Amino acid sequence: MALNIQPLKSLPQHIPLVAKWCSNTWGQLSGLNTADYESWLHKRLSPDEFGDFWIALWDGEPTGCVQLTTWHIAEKKNPIPALANLYVEPKNRKNHIGRSLCHHVETAAKAEYLDVIYLIADEGIEGYYQNLGWKRYGQDGDKSIFSKTLT
Repeated sequence: MALNIQPLKSLPQHIPLVAKWCSNTWGQLSGLNTADYESWLHKRLSPDEFGDFWIALWDGEPTGCVQLTTWHIAEKKNPIPALANLYVEPKNRKNHIGRSLCHHVETAAKAEYLDVIYLIADEGIEGYYQNLGWKRYGQDGDKSIFSKTLT
């Protein structure tokens, strides 16, 4: 079995699938449906946007995604770099694809000369990120904010 991580902009035919993953996973929280996410993804792939969105292919089949982006949080005056939209299809979650996607974002952030990145973790998944070296930074409502120093 082989994992290949590619920029989503190089595989635009997978945008509808990634939009479905996002809608099914975060749509209830964000209020966005699949069509909203599809439109949002097309805008996020503009060369004018910071960061990138990647798709993981497991033996050539799409199985996950992740994004390097920026966020605004109350404690910081300026936008912060963040790992976002990490998703792996349930049938492949034991194959370390999520770990590989996180590492991919960290490498991309280092290439942008970033010293630290952040993420917001849903309740119940905090331990996953802690096992990958992320440290608890604070809270955003009922969600935990984590940071990772890039060395």
